[in-house]
Amino acid sequence: DAAALLPVLAARDVAVTDHAERMFPETTTTRVRGVTDAEGWHHGTAAADRAHVTPRDRGPALP
Repeated sequence: DAAALLPVLAARDVAVTDHAERMFPETTTTRVRGVTDAEGWHHGTAAADRAHVTPRDRGPALP
């Protein structure tokens, strides 16, 4: 039943948000120019290409 999932999904959203805020307390909100911004797209893909992410970089499992 879809209605039964709503409380579960809401609780999961709260848990994920809380965990992210504890892991990254210095984050801020910013406006995004949008996917039509070519310069932003190129900067983002270049940053992704430079990133080094391995399975051990993952944080602890969420509850």
